[in-house]
Formats: sequence, C-alpha cells, structure tokens
Amino acid sequence: MLPSAALAGLMLPTRLALLVASVATLATFAAQTALILDFRLPPTVYFPSGVLGLLIFLSTVAFRGLAKRIAKSQEEARIHQRTAENLQQLNQQIIDRMQTGVVVLNDRFQIQMANHSAQNMLGASFSLHSHLEDFPELFQAFKNWQEKPNRPVASFTHNFSGISLQPGFSLLDNGDNPQTIVWLDDTRDLRQRAQLIKLQSLGNLSSSLAHEVRNPLSAVQQANDLLLQSSTLSESDRDLTDIIDRHCTRMNEIIDVVQQLSRRVEPSPHVIDLTSWIKEMISEFEESLINGTSSDTVIEIGENHQIYFDPRHLKQILINILENGIRHSTYDDQVSKQIITSTQADNNRYIYIDIKDNGPGISPKDQKKIFDPFFTTGQGGSGLGLYLAREFCEANFASINYLYENSAQESGFFRITCPIESPRS
Repeated sequence: MLPSAALAGLMLPTRLALLVASVATLATFAAQTALILDFRLPPTVYFPSGVLGLLIFLSTVAFRGLAKRIAKSQEEARIHQRTAENLQQLNQQIIDRMQTGVVVLNDRFQIQMANHSAQNMLGASFSLHSHLEDFPELFQAFKNWQEKPNRPVASFTHNFSGISLQPGFSLLDNGDNPQTIVWLDDTRDLRQRAQLIKLQSLGNLSSSLAHEVRNPLSAVQQANDLLLQSSTLSESDRDLTDIIDRHCTRMNEIIDVVQQLSRRVEPSPHVIDLTSWIKEMISEFEESLINGTSSDTVIEIGENHQIYFDPRHLKQILINILENGIRHSTYDDQVSKQIITSTQADNNRYIYIDIKDNGPGISPKDQKKIFDPFFTTGQGGSGLGLYLAREFCEANFASINYLYENSAQESGFFRITCPIESPRS
C-alpha cells in the first residue's frame, strides 16, 4: 500500500491523495477487524494497522509535498526557459536591426552567423558557411589585423556594392572552438558628418576667397574684352587673348563649383520612379546640349525600380557623368553613345544605376584619382564634376564607383549604388 500511497501523492491532487490514504487505512482496519472476529484475536493487533495507516498518510503527505516542489521547479524552469527564449529573440532582433554588420567566424574562418546589415554590405557573394577568402578585401584586412592586432584596420570599398566599409575584429576564446567576430561599419554616414563639419568650417573661407578671386578675374576679363576691340591687334595677339578668355571662363566655373559646395544644403530625398524620371531628365539634358554636340543615350531601366534620393542631386550627378562621357567619347566625328541601366541588388535594399559610354575608358592608374578635386585628364574641364557627384552621393547615403567589366580592365562603367528606402528607417 505504501507505493500506491506514494504514487497517489505524486500524481493526484491533495484531496484525492488524502482520500486514497483514508480508504487504504480504513481498508486495513476493516481487514484487521475481520481477522479479530474470525480468529478471536486480542484488540492489541490493531496497533500494527494503526502504524501502517500512519505510514500511509505520512507517505502521501510527503510525496504530495515533493510533487508540489517538483511542479514549482518545473514552472520556474518553464519561466526561465521562456525568459531565455525572449531574451534570445530580443538579442537577435537587436543584432539584426543594428546598422553595424556582425559576422561570426569559426576556427576555419567560415561564416557561422551574420546579421542583415552584414549580408547587405557583403552583397551577392554572401552565403552562410562561405569562407572569408570569398571576400578578398575583407580577408586582406583580417590578415593585416592578425599580423598587427594593435594597429587600426584600414577601410575598403566593396568591389560589388561599392559601399565603403570599416572592418573591426575581436577574438572569442572558447577553448577548443575559438571564434572571431567581424564588425563592419558603413563609413558613408561618418563621412557625411565629417563632410558637413568640413563644409561648415570652409564655407565662409571659400565664399570670401571666391569673392576676392572673382573681382580681379573680372577685371582681367574686361581688359581682355577691351583689348579684342583694338584694330591693331595681330593674329598672334588674338591667340593670346583667346587663351586668356578660356582660362578666365574655367576659373569662373571653378569658383561657381566651390561656392556651390560651400552653400550645399541638407538633401531632401524622396522616392523616385526611375522609369519616368530618367526619361524626362535625359530629354531635358539633350535639349540643353550646345550646337555641334550630339549624344545617343539608351535607357534600360528595370520595371518598378524606385530609389530614395534627392532628385536635384541625382540630376546633377547624371549630368556630370554624361557630360564627361560626351567629352571623352566624341572623337573622329563619332557620336557619343551612352547606356543607362538599372539592376536590383540581391539583398533587395539597393538599386544599381550603371552608366557606360563608347569612350576609351579610364586607365587603372587613374581609377582611384578620378573623384579627387581638380583631377582631370581632358582639356577644358574643371576636375570637380566627379568630385561633386561623389559628394552628392554621400549626402544621400549612396555611393559612386568606377568598375571594370572584366579582369582585363579594358573598359568600365560608373555605378551608383542607391538605397531603395531611407537608411534611417
């Protein structure tokens, strides 16, 4: 009876368990009474039955208390489990929503985990369990960190998405399974803030400097115009005055760009439907071309491609690139042909706008310098068009890069990486 009473205490509610103990005790006394009547035993034989009944009640109560403690422990374990699951989901959501990319590598440098930001930054070549060597720039930065862990790691530009990334590394020593955490920061936001501070500090200086340069430049231009009106001016002198006129015009253009940079206001981006917007922009651009300049622009925009950009800035960027294409691809009476295409990134967060022309392309040695201010390989250019295009891209959390179509680097194209929605959303 004792095991039955113990099981009753474990499995049944308190009242039913005590009822079972009572029934068992009464049954014991009833059986003992029957023995007394049949065999005429003395009443003292009730004592073992009483002891057995007491043991039955004690076993029931003891195991019932044990059952309550087990149930309480199970409930606490369930609460801790739910809390741990909620914390795990919360941590996962926080990591996924972080603007900083997080990648976890195992001891063989394979990707074990990566949040959404890291997947978007690494682009189409990302997949779980891929090796770090699949990302050459990041792998090189990792090797540099391994060799000199106390030195800052240099940033790099992803060769597919065109996003400038600042990597960081930290080691988790888990005994036999060491792991490495890779941190990836999109430097465009930091560069935008630094650029804003730089422009604010240089705004007054550039305005006053432009004013001081433009006044004597206007005097030179006026004197040159008066000199051209002279009837005794020889042909060689007229050639010199033409040189003065061209350089005065170029200096005025540089001053206009510098003032435009110093007065740059905060961008006002909104959603742009590329299909209709680019067609309208190209139509206005071709109408504005001066006589004798022609361009054949082919537009291949994907369906439902929309970007989050300031239309004024995007128009200026495309005009600067198209004008460069016309300047460098119009030779030997050849009509400048340019192709504008758009493709969606695999991460569905960016649209790539590619602009290609039929010019000779940019040499690899000049690729990293084309966005520097005042750098130009042609005649008559100010060297500020592509610099201004990059500034406008960074102001809209976009990027612009010159990429090559093949490993031979014989021809290339400009790629503008545009966000589909606000990066701050």
